[in-house]
Amino acid sequence: MNRRTFLGTIPFLVTVAPLSARVAYGSEEELPVEFPQFFRWVSLEGGNKQLGFEDLWDPQFQTQCRSVLRQSCQNNAIRGRVALSVEGQIPALNLTQSRLEREMDWVSFTRQLPRQAPGKRQYVRYLLHRYGDNLNRINQRYGTRAKRASDLLHHPFVRVNWQNRQIFKDDQVFLQIMRNRWDAEFKSLQTTASAHGLHLFEESGAKTELADRQSRFAII
Repeated sequence: MNRRTFLGTIPFLVTVAPLSARVAYGSEEELPVEFPQFFRWVSLEGGNKQLGFEDLWDPQFQTQCRSVLRQSCQNNAIRGRVALSVEGQIPALNLTQSRLEREMDWVSFTRQLPRQAPGKRQYVRYLLHRYGDNLNRINQRYGTRAKRASDLLHHPFVRVNWQNRQIFKDDQVFLQIMRNRWDAEFKSLQTTASAHGLHLFEESGAKTELADRQSRFAII
């Protein structure tokens, strides 16, 4: 289901407070000079830009984060500053907000990755575990035609019905797994920053469970 169809099922528009995560290190008193942008901007039609989703399980993404942080640390050292106040963002970890505002969300992006992607494999493992390896139940709910577990890796998952209550519950659970994955990655980045004498911390509304209060608008 695309965003236009999804919006057409909602009786009135819900305004959700921005939940994009802000990443910062250093003290608030210092003026920001630059920030480590772990999630890249992607260009859209009309010249607009959005923060792009990433495969959180992909080693290349982990390398990208460390490269960005390393460059920020080097620039900080060149300026001779002990700490540098910075700010960055990640796409909102909120299904309802993303589906209202964008054509994509974290869970949909991950399950639509190609079969060799680490994130796609993680999602298929999750789906199999959640349904007790019962392919018939998965096929019925997600419109797949898998005869064996590996067939799910080849399925594009582009026609998943966002309005299905059980699918929405499935997606919420996997979103929490993704949240935990980012938390683990961020803690590792904090360790790297600490080794360079910097304090990296995340100032984020993404962990606020507004999704629970707004989820009913996504399953009407």
